Amino acid sequence: MRDKRHWLVELLVIVLLLGAFVTWKFDLLDRFGGADPAAAPVDVAPPDKVQLPLAAPSRKLARPTKAGQLDPARVAAAVSGLIDHKVLGPRVSVRITDPASGATIFHQGSSRFTPASTLKLATTVASLQALGPMATFKTKVVRDPQANQIILVGGGDPYLASTPKADQAAYPVGGNLADLAKQTAQALGASGAGPVHLRIDDSLFAGPSISADWRPNYVPDSVVSPISALWVDQARLGFGFSSDPALQAGQRFKKQLLKLGVQVVGPIRRTNAAPDAIELASVDSGPVGEIVEEVLGVSDNQAAEVLARHVGLKVANDPSFTGGASAVQQVLSSLGVNTRGNSTFDGSGLSRTNRLTSVSLAQTLRLATESGQPRLRSSVTGLPVAGFTGSLKWRFGAGPSEALGRVRAKTGTLTGVHGLAGVVTTADHAQMVFVLVADRVAPDKGGLAQMQLDKIAGALGACACGVGSRP
Repeated sequence: MRDKRHWLVELLVIVLLLGAFVTWKFDLLDRFGGADPAAAPVDVAPPDKVQLPLAAPSRKLARPTKAGQLDPARVAAAVSGLIDHKVLGPRVSVRITDPASGATIFHQGSSRFTPASTLKLATTVASLQALGPMATFKTKVVRDPQANQIILVGGGDPYLASTPKADQAAYPVGGNLADLAKQTAQALGASGAGPVHLRIDDSLFAGPSISADWRPNYVPDSVVSPISALWVDQARLGFGFSSDPALQAGQRFKKQLLKLGVQVVGPIRRTNAAPDAIELASVDSGPVGEIVEEVLGVSDNQAAEVLARHVGLKVANDPSFTGGASAVQQVLSSLGVNTRGNSTFDGSGLSRTNRLTSVSLAQTLRLATESGQPRLRSSVTGLPVAGFTGSLKWRFGAGPSEALGRVRAKTGTLTGVHGLAGVVTTADHAQMVFVLVADRVAPDKGGLAQMQLDKIAGALGACACGVGSRP
């Protein structure tokens, strides 16, 4: 007992000494209790007639450069020698513009090209403008008491997940089918419902689910799934996609309901929910701004097509491939983008018949960077960063190291088509918008073409291209 008391006394002494040291070391009494006026230094006036010299101004180490003020000659010198037609093929489009003024600083090659996935820039900007960055898409379950059935209604959520675990592991975080099943089971239990029939409603979108302008092998080879207003986990099925995404979602939903004790009887059938059907449960997607960031970051074909259909529904009441593609261009035109010469047939860029002009793509990018367009900001923040994120994470290894982190761009890749379109901050802090697309690349030179485009964009990032900057 004495040993224990002795130990406690020693510990108390150590704590007191440590507290005194900390109080002295960090002036805690002065900070919290106020300084002692008697201990403060006495103010001493300078001697009479003493004039202290003014400090000389510091020497300027660099001439100032206004943001966005670019020297066209320096830009041309940085990229001209890198436009290698032996690698990039006979048709290359290069356009570099000043985001501040919109003026073209450098242009060479074709003004119209097959955009591949750089078209997703047009789709996402139009989505943000037409729908709003905070808009969400609802997946719901409604009940038809007369037919004793519940209906799973698709709201066009491109990232509806199967379980909370799958939802939390992805970006953006939104709704999942398991939570929807729990809500549904609770609602049915509260109402004392008996056995129910399950129906699915994927009627929000119109037209074919597979574009006639895609190559026939795209869906069988799992390049893209059929596009549906109702799917779960983007219709993934093993290493491929389901041929009927809505039915697959219904089957998974039925299994989850059965596990929760809901009696679901009979086969799953399609129907159109009545407008006045009673809503039992619902889950919302992540906001459009976050969906846009994911689409651009990983070049998500399915989600891009879903966004395009939402734009078609909002703008023209035509949520089809044709309606979505047309509505995207209509929205861009309303924002002041010159869309003359554009001809598009989908929202993802998978169609090889799509055509964009370098002017329209550069103007779309410039629009997204404007401070007066905060609604469109996610289409810039979502761009992959050279050497760090998304589809550019493992690229830009062959270019100048100064460009890493300075280039943000959307990739575009089809057989024979390779592109980069984005924004760059130069080594001297000037800014540029650039479009680089080669759409006649020999099939055996695809990898080299990508590296060459990286070198061109990298040269812009490493360039001292501002007016008045030192090389």
